[in-house]
Amino acid sequence: MLTDQRKIILAFFVLFIFSTIFLFWQNEQELDPNKNKSWWTLSFTNPNDETDTDFTIENYGISRSFTYQIENDKKILSEGNLTLNIGEKQTIDTSLDQARINTNVPLSIRVSSGEEKKEIYR
Repeated sequence: MLTDQRKIILAFFVLFIFSTIFLFWQNEQELDPNKNKSWWTLSFTNPNDETDTDFTIENYGISRSFTYQIENDKKILSEGNLTLNIGEKQTIDTSLDQARINTNVPLSIRVSSGEEKKEIYR
């Protein structure tokens, strides 16, 4: 027969095991980028190459329309539109004429989707 002390200890371990399982499950759900989330990222395709201006947009959420604009020294070098579905990733090959880029001024890439705007500099 179990004493009261052993019942308490057994109840504690059972509760601990269930709590641990629940917290691991919840953590996996939160780390899944496609699970009930709506966000997107903007990054350079090759961040270590300072002459490479190609960039990548990843969409983790509802389908979105994106517009981008590449600007240098207050001049628009390139712009465009694209639509990405849930979980899609697209790399934009800028193919910019390096002679048109003023290296004394940062090159900026602005991407917007609805009210959200993100910007990266090279």
